Order: sequence, then C-alpha cells, then structure tokens
Amino acid sequence: MNIYEEFKLPCGAILPNRLAKSAMSEQLGNLKNIPTKELINLYRVWATSGAGLVITGNIMVNKDSLGEPRNVVINGNESESEKFKDLVSHSIKVGQHIWPQLNHPGRQALKAVSKKIVAPSVSKVTLVPGMFGEAKELTENEIQDIIKDFTTSAQYSKEFGFTGVQIHAAHGYLISQFLSPLTNKRKDKWGGSIENRSRFLIEIIKKTSEIL
Repeated sequence: MNIYEEFKLPCGAILPNRLAKSAMSEQLGNLKNIPTKELINLYRVWATSGAGLVITGNIMVNKDSLGEPRNVVINGNESESEKFKDLVSHSIKVGQHIWPQLNHPGRQALKAVSKKIVAPSVSKVTLVPGMFGEAKELTENEIQDIIKDFTTSAQYSKEFGFTGVQIHAAHGYLISQFLSPLTNKRKDKWGGSIENRSRFLIEIIKKTSEIL
C-alpha cells in the first residue's frame, strides 16, 4: 500500500491520497459563530499540508446549543456564506477534500453559552460542577427539528463548496447520547433496543445522504 495513492471511500468519494487531518475544535468563530480571519488562515495552511482530506473541527448545527465558546455554526445565512466559501476555497484549489464535522452537543452544551440544553432523556453532566445545566428530554417534534438541522447544515455545506460531511456521533455528544443506554432512557421508538437507539443517527445519515 502506498499512502500517496488515490483512495476510494465506501461513500464513493475519491481522495487524492490516504493522508487526512482529523477534526479538532478550534474555537475560532466570532461572537456570531461565523468563521474569523484566523480560522480561514488556519485552513489556508492546512491546504498546503499535502493531506488528501481535511475535516474541520466541531461545527454546530444549531446556534442555541453550543459545545464550547466561539464554536462555528452553519445556519446558511448570507453573512456566513462568503466566510465559509473562503475557508473552503484553499483546499479546493489544491484538489484536497474538505468536510465539516457536523455536531450537536446535547447535554454537553455549556450553560454559559447555550440557550437550549437537551438530551434523549432528562440528565446532567456532573464531571465539572456548574459548567453544564440539566438537560430536558427532547420531544418528538424537537427530535425531528434537530434531524432537520443536520440536514440543512449539510445542504449549506454543499452550497459553500465542502466536498462531503462528517457526522459527529462520538465523545458523548447528542448522537452518542441517543446510542448509549446510560443516557437514553426513552420508552418510545427512539429508545430501548439498539435498533431504536440507533434510529436518530440512521435518520440523520439517510437525510444528509439524500442531499449529498
């Protein structure tokens, strides 16, 4: 195997090589959660790294639920459009794939910067006292709204020039919370069996795949 050879992923994307920069949370958005000059410059540097794939860090799908201060959010409003297109352009020029890592923090939304703290079931992160508030249980309509948030963010990602998306389903964030029986105590179609606990992730993948 040559790491510099083209590599076709199961989704059909063909990477120019087998090198990738994985996601990191840069916290370089402004107070309106739009990419700053510093973030765009960072991706200009990574465009020269030689990696075939660059995955951005922890982009939120809803501005009311943030994992950290100065997270970037893809809402699709006009003010963010040019900033994202600028961020993406450096990778596109060199033939590099660039994907946003789309995420919702669920109960891991910081109390100081989030208007809504939600989870599959009522729960609270107690690791750091005072940092996280108690999460309310999502209603059926709210679950559908968040699935739509992922879908809408994927749609705008495509319009901005991103060549794919990564759905963040790990590290204790919302999708991971649905998957785990420790944080998902629901009795409806979104909880209980592994099939039900996986439903949220599968629905997000189905909807975003239809767009991409």
